[in-house]
Amino acid sequence: MHCHAFNAADFPLPQFLSKVLGPRVLELPLWAFGALLRRAVSLRTPTVERELRKLTRDDSAGPRSDPTRAAEPDEFERDDEMDEVEWNSFVRELQENHGDEISRYLGLETPIDALSPEQLLDIPVVSALRRLFLWVVLMGRYRYRIFETLKRHQPEVNRFAPSIVDFTEWLGGKAEHPSEQLRLWEYLRTKHYPDELMPMGTFCPRRPDGLETLKSAPVGSLFGVKVYNPMGFRPLGNGEVLDGRLEDLYGWVSGKSIPILTHAKQSNGPDGHSEEMAAPRLWREVLGKYEKLRLCLGHGGGIENLATAKSEWARQSLDLVEEFPGRVFLGFSFSPIGFADPEKPKPKESAFFSELARRLQQSANLRGGICYGSDWHMIRRKEGQKLHPSRALENLRRHIAPDERTVEQIMGLNAQRLLGVG
Repeated sequence: MHCHAFNAADFPLPQFLSKVLGPRVLELPLWAFGALLRRAVSLRTPTVERELRKLTRDDSAGPRSDPTRAAEPDEFERDDEMDEVEWNSFVRELQENHGDEISRYLGLETPIDALSPEQLLDIPVVSALRRLFLWVVLMGRYRYRIFETLKRHQPEVNRFAPSIVDFTEWLGGKAEHPSEQLRLWEYLRTKHYPDELMPMGTFCPRRPDGLETLKSAPVGSLFGVKVYNPMGFRPLGNGEVLDGRLEDLYGWVSGKSIPILTHAKQSNGPDGHSEEMAAPRLWREVLGKYEKLRLCLGHGGGIENLATAKSEWARQSLDLVEEFPGRVFLGFSFSPIGFADPEKPKPKESAFFSELARRLQQSANLRGGICYGSDWHMIRRKEGQKLHPSRALENLRRHIAPDERTVEQIMGLNAQRLLGVG
């Protein structure tokens, strides 16, 4: 659950970087953020049409030319080699254009261009910049290659439900229409990944044809719908036009038994007011009105804050899972469960694990309602992201789950119930 494989043609990356993340959220100095934003703007990202032409051309040439089943086992590992080439080029540009500024910022006595690549990565801000840079570079690739990178980074996972997003109506910029994105993912699902890929669509009530786009998807091709409230709308309570479109969505997905995945965390909005629209409690009215609706609260209201003074949204999420068993699920994506070192979690992580373990021990509804999720590729900018599934599994076993059955539920069985798949 909860992963992504869209590229920068599907998503207004420069606007997301500048309006949503910014140097404050990313904790980057202006010279680093500016260089990253320039690279994002300069990406020459494949469109859906270009990718489909490539896929159909290569497919017609036979299996040996199939880009997702390469004859050479290590073909996709060349992307990792290209990452290094592009990073080294980016570092040289930084050294040439901002060398003195960087040296002053870092308090270096040695000129920045005299440091080796290894020495540079020992500097925390440079290491963080590298992870962000590799995330931006990834967004410039073909979607099937992004999906292959996801598979290589998470070999423990055997089924993926990547969702697309629709941010342009709120952030501006350009992006492929959701119908085009769904067309590509349906091609990849049927032609290349019938047993692994379960694509999720997207819905933004600010887009007048949003529901028609979902309805036009081939029967059986849509495994869920991503609803991203921080893009400027509540589940309900937005005025007649937006609420009318949202209610039409809720009625349609309920009738088709298609779940909704929402961003339920106080983050990723262009301002604090927009982020407040993602509060988990705001879904209670919808759930009461549409009794067949299934919902996954992505990020669980910031579940990592459960043992802190900022626990309100996390508690709201857990309350909804308790109140609507079998209908409301909670995804712990982008939380310490997938990042913390199982051998030595930090004190805040340990407190979170202990509180979640206590609640799981007491509630069968929670044990049946929490789902594994990573939020890949968004987590590519986090340290240790390649260890995410294995660390999640180990942290559940060591610190959180009361028994192995609960581990199995959280790591797969609950998501199967949410998605309605075997």
